[in-house]
Amino acid sequence: MMTTQTRHINPYIVGRPIYDRESFFGRRKLFRFIEDNLKQNTQVVLLHGQRRIGKSSVLMQIPNFVGLGEFVFIYFDLHDKTRLPLDSILQNLASTIADKLNIPQSESLSLNYKTVFSDEFLPQVIEVLKEQKRKMVWLLDEFDVLNDQTPDSPVESFFPYLETLIGQYNNLFIIPVIGRRVEDLTNLKSLFRQAVNQEIGLLEKSDAKALITEPAAHYLNYDSQAIDAILELSSGHPYFTQVICNALFLQAEEEDKSEITCDDVTKIVDDAIETAEGGLAWFRDGLPIPERVVFSAVAQAEKMAEKKNNSVTEEPLKLLREYGVIITEALNKAPENLVQWEFLERVENSEFHYKIKVKLVRYWLVKRYPLRQAIWDLEKVDLDACRLFELAEEIADNRNLSTSYIYEQISQINPNYFTVLFKLAEDYLDTKNYQQALEKYNRAYKVDPTRAYEGYELTRGKKYRIWWNKNRLTLALLSVFLLTISVTINLFQLSQVQTQLKEKKARLAELKELKEENARLTKQVKELKPTRTNLIWRSESNLTQITNLHQICFGNTNLNSVQTVFGSNKPPFRGYIKISSSKTGRCDVGDTFNGSFDLSGSSGHCVGDVTITWQNNNNAFIEWNITNLGSACPVDSKRWQVNTYPAVG
Repeated sequence: MMTTQTRHINPYIVGRPIYDRESFFGRRKLFRFIEDNLKQNTQVVLLHGQRRIGKSSVLMQIPNFVGLGEFVFIYFDLHDKTRLPLDSILQNLASTIADKLNIPQSESLSLNYKTVFSDEFLPQVIEVLKEQKRKMVWLLDEFDVLNDQTPDSPVESFFPYLETLIGQYNNLFIIPVIGRRVEDLTNLKSLFRQAVNQEIGLLEKSDAKALITEPAAHYLNYDSQAIDAILELSSGHPYFTQVICNALFLQAEEEDKSEITCDDVTKIVDDAIETAEGGLAWFRDGLPIPERVVFSAVAQAEKMAEKKNNSVTEEPLKLLREYGVIITEALNKAPENLVQWEFLERVENSEFHYKIKVKLVRYWLVKRYPLRQAIWDLEKVDLDACRLFELAEEIADNRNLSTSYIYEQISQINPNYFTVLFKLAEDYLDTKNYQQALEKYNRAYKVDPTRAYEGYELTRGKKYRIWWNKNRLTLALLSVFLLTISVTINLFQLSQVQTQLKEKKARLAELKELKEENARLTKQVKELKPTRTNLIWRSESNLTQITNLHQICFGNTNLNSVQTVFGSNKPPFRGYIKISSSKTGRCDVGDTFNGSFDLSGSSGHCVGDVTITWQNNNNAFIEWNITNLGSACPVDSKRWQVNTYPAVG
């Protein structure tokens, strides 16, 4: 029993790399692959995998499982070095190597440190290792962040320099870790053309079971159905497995129990999603926009099939068409890309039906990114279309001129720019071009029935009246004939009316549901009016509090009332956040704000960079990056993530 007298530390690690060998499970085949290639003198072994799959943990565990005594492993994280010149990167690397091998580092302050590194420092290191009969292996974490720099960036020279070193020293090895496929990293292709590569994928079932049961084996017992339920939710993804078990541990502690059942797993799904919110958002944000939209479409299709108790899900592209989306080449390729990247898998015996590999991710997508919301991201796929739209809005505001021509051009560039679709429908209605207006409103109604309903009904009525006026004389001449078949016509009209009534009832039922949802969202928006000054944004655990965070949407760049805790049992820090650039009217989903923070507490002083990502008026995601970790800032990790929600103070 987990009684109050026998409280245990939660052994499930969420959101940070695993350093301890005893807390790490699985990946033995991967370690054998690495060791075999190193012993065969393969100088570059590339590891790749999707976000949150445990790449950093694997890299840190290589010294514990590969070639003990035969290799010297140098772990070097490139994540925070993207803006450094090459000389600074090499000086940092040299310092790391010198500390590891306990050898003196060159004190040269030469402006051309890369020459010092390759001609003086590295030969010294190689000579020391030769005497010890050992080889040096660089473990390069977050290697692909350097690929994102501009062509004239100083780190651009790092790749050819590294390639030169590998060619110069045959007893130098590197194991880079990347979060994308090699073919997507244009700057790295030459370096990796001779490399062997291995994916860091989902855990094997036996390893996933060990990850579930062994960390808490002395005080928690998982029955077989509970283990199966966890694996069904996580599919052996180590991050999501840890998240689920973390939530189960907390629940067991709260309920003072030691037996975990399938019902317990069902009860903690929402808690697990809450805990994993930051990782889930990062998981999705790493995808291109077309893949994000298809991801939500598959989640919606699975939800619909589950609701109907149907084993066959709808095709995601077909579902997108039903939501008014025009299928572009990028959208057409997206399902196959997601299969290759192991976010989706095909339903058995089906070419165009899919399901999301990690069920917990599917639940989160349906909850946070429903399809009707997700499709609006397609407006951002083409920057030229976005710039043209800004131009059209400027013309409309300043010159009172027609912008329909520009809107049509935007639709040609990006047919899924839905804001333009609605504006064109309104413009055609205003200029009495009812045929074109009805065509636009027909599609707009699929995109957003609530917004399009009034214009759709008005356009249909106008078009009918024009037809009546044009044909009045003809109808008068045919009145005698019509009288003879009036019964038939009346029956036909009655049938039409009945059909229209059925359609309208169906639309009204859908509209009622959407209006109720809209009323709920409107109420939430009203609660966040900029005139309110007593709004405090809190994390779920209430360990982070920021007063009036929403004011960054209305021109404020200073948040002076900030309080947070970095880690459990740590002292609170208080201070301010300064945003480099705020919005001046409102925030949209996906808006990102960068800035700095300065927080002080009784045990130290923390400063660094902060990124705030606006999810919606009920959710802002904050990433802290501490730059002075150490005695001045006595916390466990330099990177922290938290979700905040508004509440009246």
